[in-house]
Amino acid sequence: MKKKNESKLNNLFRRNKTVFMLAFFFIFLGVGILATTTITNTNVNSPTGTYTNLSADSINEVLYVQAGNGSDIKRAIDACTTDGCEIILPEGNLTITTTINLDKDILLRGNGEATVIYPNGDFDVVHMNSTRSSVRDLKIDTSNVASYSSNAIVFDDDIRYGASREHLSNLYIDGTRNDTTGSSGILFKDDDGAGITWVKISDIEIEGFNYGILMNWRWR
Repeated sequence: MKKKNESKLNNLFRRNKTVFMLAFFFIFLGVGILATTTITNTNVNSPTGTYTNLSADSINEVLYVQAGNGSDIKRAIDACTTDGCEIILPEGNLTITTTINLDKDILLRGNGEATVIYPNGDFDVVHMNSTRSSVRDLKIDTSNVASYSSNAIVFDDDIRYGASREHLSNLYIDGTRNDTTGSSGILFKDDDGAGITWVKISDIEIEGFNYGILMNWRWR
């Protein structure tokens, strides 16, 4: 009888041991899932709001730019094939080698003043070429370019007929202060005389340019 009881106890212990091990495994797995927000092997968003190992891959029509890679902005814009696409820029410095042309219905969004776009030469940083294009929550800094004579943001004559979103909001635009020659923070450029209408901007801080906001019209 004693041996039978011991055998039953041993079998019960083995079964409970298996249950305990499985419970521990699932608890460990759950903690691991909660501790990270990894979506795929190319799209990683940490809880602090910084992005790692990202490319122009899309999640629910939101495209993520690779941290520290300014050239990836153009790649994300080219990959945006649907209206209402949103491109997220991470915290950190993004150096660009050519103008960012927003010629589609795109929202370009950063992570506040911690997202900084630097041009590596004397050229316009952003061209707003679509009525529904928007830039929000980032900083444009041209102070690294000596005698900067271009424009941080340019609205051309394709911006008209109304829009349902703000074009610019929560932006910090920083120039080269006294070392500028004809630069502007925001330029409204009407080449064909058709006019630029229904532009919405809010919470913009501009300093260090010859002109904060310049309106350059061609009258018919």
